[in-house]
Amino acid sequence: AFTYVFENLPSTYSICLTSNSSAGCAVTACKPLEVQTILGVYIPNSFTPEIVGQIDRLNDVFYPVIYGAIVENYELTIYDRWGKQLFQSTDLTVGWDGTYNAKQIPGDVYVYTLSFTTKGLTFLHRYNGTVTILR
Repeated sequence: AFTYVFENLPSTYSICLTSNSSAGCAVTACKPLEVQTILGVYIPNSFTPEIVGQIDRLNDVFYPVIYGAIVENYELTIYDRWGKQLFQSTDLTVGWDGTYNAKQIPGDVYVYTLSFTTKGLTFLHRYNGTVTILR
């Protein structure tokens, strides 16, 4: 088995196979192979941030999971139901822990907006929805 890692996705590559007959004659056949990225975005609809004194380290932070592309220009913002901004992150690995001004906020439904671009593509991916804090 032969494996090749394609570095510049998406793109079209010419894939060639060369075979030798028992008489030693070489025959080459080439076909175009179009490689496409499949972008995956998973955004949870709830999470259970830590309550002081009750540490379980399970589902403590809200953040989207994005796979299949190199993410650039990432921005996640959380708002309360009246539109007050509670949290913002430009780092894909930093999510919301259910606090505002270093204090836990009540279990409720909050609004998120998410935007990012992916390397090699010029358009902006935008998502918005709600996330519920379960306490």
